[in-house]
Amino acid sequence: MSERKNVFRDDYQDYEREFKGIKRSLKGECFAHCNICNCDINLEAIGKTAISTHTDTEKHKKCVIMINSSQSMNNFFTSRSAPTTTDYKAAAAEGTWAFHTVKHQQSFLTNDCTSRLFKAIFPDSNIAKKFASARTKTTSIVTGVFVPYAQKMFLSELGVQPFSISVDASNHNEVKLFPLVIRFFNAKVGVRVRLLDLRSMPGETSAQITNFILSSIQENGLDMKQLSSFSADIAPVNFGGSQHSGKNNVFSRLKEQTLHLIPVGCPAHILHNAAEKGSERLTLDIETIVLKIGSHFKSQTGRAMRLKHFCEELDSNYSTLPTHTPTRWTTLDAVLERMIDLWEPLKAHFLSLKHPPRILEDFFKSEESLIIVSFLHSALLLFNKPLLLLQKSNALFPELAEIIESFKIKILQRQCSGFFGATTDELLRTVDEEHAKVLKASFQEFYTITLEYINKWYRFEKHPMHINWTLLKDQAIEYEEVKGLAKQVDPLMAMKDELFDEVSAVNALLKKIPDDVFRKDEPEAKWMKIFAGNDSFPLLYKLVSIIFSLPVSNACVERVFSLVSAQWTKERNRLSEMTVKSQLQVKVNLDLSCREIHEALSNNKELLEQIVSGKKYGM
Repeated sequence: MSERKNVFRDDYQDYEREFKGIKRSLKGECFAHCNICNCDINLEAIGKTAISTHTDTEKHKKCVIMINSSQSMNNFFTSRSAPTTTDYKAAAAEGTWAFHTVKHQQSFLTNDCTSRLFKAIFPDSNIAKKFASARTKTTSIVTGVFVPYAQKMFLSELGVQPFSISVDASNHNEVKLFPLVIRFFNAKVGVRVRLLDLRSMPGETSAQITNFILSSIQENGLDMKQLSSFSADIAPVNFGGSQHSGKNNVFSRLKEQTLHLIPVGCPAHILHNAAEKGSERLTLDIETIVLKIGSHFKSQTGRAMRLKHFCEELDSNYSTLPTHTPTRWTTLDAVLERMIDLWEPLKAHFLSLKHPPRILEDFFKSEESLIIVSFLHSALLLFNKPLLLLQKSNALFPELAEIIESFKIKILQRQCSGFFGATTDELLRTVDEEHAKVLKASFQEFYTITLEYINKWYRFEKHPMHINWTLLKDQAIEYEEVKGLAKQVDPLMAMKDELFDEVSAVNALLKKIPDDVFRKDEPEAKWMKIFAGNDSFPLLYKLVSIIFSLPVSNACVERVFSLVSAQWTKERNRLSEMTVKSQLQVKVNLDLSCREIHEALSNNKELLEQIVSGKKYGM
């Protein structure tokens, strides 16, 4: 019989005098987290006593002393006289420069010489004389002024609107990072995508990810009842497989907190995987070939020069081969296109080597290789358009089904017609009938597996139906369609007579809009004009807000990872995780130009006071 485990109790946080700084841990219910020491406490064996034992340690006591002593430092930052107009102008300049540093991905270290440089090149400027913001102060302005301001701004825009969350995990060196992105629709500002949180965790179990999401939502004062959707890649830890079954996954755990949660398994991820699975049935492993060729030329100037020589001999235009990223399979397309352009020079290069890699020697000697490369290039071109549409930041969820269905129809048409690409069809005539038959069969299998994979993982039946009316393609919406959506996301709303009245009122409004005026706006802008400054359509506003809050893909999270890589480089490896998080929240959540942020600062005395005072240092 297993022993009973002690778990964290919410009332521990209420013992402020006894357990100051003790919070619930992200590691699980059997742990507490000490904010003072930034460490986790295992409660399994002795429960509350483990916290008491920790608070009695020398390490904890020293940390408490350090925090108490740092609080008194505020006295040293107290100005002996009130800030002057020039002080505020200098503060606006310092804030703008801090924002500029983050927005343009500059190093905080460069600011150590900025103050002296400005004084030298602008000797007549009183603002330059007052400007004093080296790396420490610049960092503090970002973390202590702009981050709270950005969070306050977007949480104000969100209000009580429905919102979705998107999450993913990626390794940055030895750190596993989890960005949490939020999306919502507001009639005044439209669709917003913001970075709610960024944390590192030791693992990625469903319990850890769920605890991270719930704690972030709670810390930012958001209401779980307004959570409309959970979006992530289609890994089992997120959705429990293609059937969204089981309870040990993030979606199921979150659904315990909110009833009408909509799952969005990233369709871009599904398309990438479908292309990879389909290619596995081809008679050649093209990805391995591409990676081998890339490895052969990487950092090898002599080999590149040799290939250039063959290009000149064969009257081909030389250009380097693009890099293929295995985690994003359809990047293979650009490499294949370049390989086709350089086919004869590449073939001449490898076959002229005394001891070429066996796999590449066999590849370029085979008469089938170019045919397979040509087919895969033609097939992957079909993936490009839907992937680009899915990655648009302003894409709307009702467009998703159309994007996927359109792609499936194109694949099916090619399969039924036996079409493998115009160039591929010509090349197939150059081999004997038996070889052509085998190749055609493998190409057909590519189509079949691609469609099967998409049908298995793209679960349209899990998504709301009756949503196309939100795109406002016509100057009228059908009440039955609106009611059908309401039944799925808010059944009580569907039974309200006011919903019919709102639909009738909106239709009357739409009929008055000239056709040319109506057609020029996008759906998002149309609804903004209908709802802005008008509280006559609360039910329709909620329905539209739910649908527009749904992400079309996880591209927004992928963009965060790209920003992490751009900010947290090998040369800037001394950046802390918290500083990187602050940089990203400013860059993502404050979509202003440097000039606009200067104007905003100049007109916001509260922010200027924070820059002038020691508050930005967290004291």
